[in-house]
Amino acid sequence: MNLKRFASIIIIFAAGLFVFQFGFPGKALSVDWKWLGKDANDCQWYYDAQNVEHLPDGKALVWLKRVVNDEQRNRAVQERVNNRLPVEGYDRWAYEMGLMEMDCRAATIRQLSINDYDRNGMFLKARKIGDNLKTITRDTIGEMAYREVCSPKDVDPRDVMPRFPSRW
Repeated sequence: MNLKRFASIIIIFAAGLFVFQFGFPGKALSVDWKWLGKDANDCQWYYDAQNVEHLPDGKALVWLKRVVNDEQRNRAVQERVNNRLPVEGYDRWAYEMGLMEMDCRAATIRQLSINDYDRNGMFLKARKIGDNLKTITRDTIGEMAYREVCSPKDVDPRDVMPRFPSRW
């Protein structure tokens, strides 16, 4: 086998390995993680500002990312042990990403998917999502994401479910 052919095979193999590891270059690799805040467990939350998809029905799709801390990582490992689930990789669990659907008119949020990743960005596990349509709750990460994703032009106050009942 000549040297040029061998080099071509190595380059094709490396390119295939890159695509397998990271996906095809393009929109999937272009993210703009903007900080939302910390939750009650002191975990950091971000949203992908570059890839928010506004749908014609007043809904929006957005990726949220939660960076877990040591306490949450240890809790997840213990929970997996208690439920007799594999713990491989969860000692390195660093973050989860979930695709969320927000209804900007009804002020609701629904999680469509959630995936766990380790410190190297390697996929650990996709988690099951049950029925989870929820009204946006005040002073939560959901409200922060709602305020960032649902622009004022999408939200007509007369169309949004009231956050607080009228006093009168």
